[in-house]
Amino acid sequence: AQIWDTAGQERYRAITSSHYRRAVGALLVYDVTRNATFQNCLKWLEELRQNAEPNIIIMLVGNKVDLVEKDPTARQVHYDAAAEFARQHKLLFKEASAVTTYNVKHVFEQLLQEVYNQASKNAKPERPETGGITIQPGGTIPQNDEVNCQGQAC
Repeated sequence: AQIWDTAGQERYRAITSSHYRRAVGALLVYDVTRNATFQNCLKWLEELRQNAEPNIIIMLVGNKVDLVEKDPTARQVHYDAAAEFARQHKLLFKEASAVTTYNVKHVFEQLLQEVYNQASKNAKPERPETGGITIQPGGTIPQNDEVNCQGQAC
């Protein structure tokens, strides 16, 4: 897995759109103490969906919950509002803290698991080698009673 952190900065926009093309998973991260970062999520989500793989797995992550634990009035983006946004746009959703590492491991594990599940569903079965015979379960092998091997092992 490759992980790119573009920090949502406009100066990375041209670079990031080229990286979206083969992306199969993405974290859309906002700061729970800054509503403006949450408001930008729709723009970034639209860009992801326009440029990435059609079945990309996206997780919305509310970061900096450690600041809310210290001061509950610091929260500008309520959990329910973010969860509803995620539901409407068919995103996974978690809140986390990079500072305390709360939920960070879980965020990555869940995203990677969902990407793996998606890839497994879309995997094409291997083609059987040509020239062989495939016998279905319960099938029979036709017998020819008149095999003539002329005294040699058949």
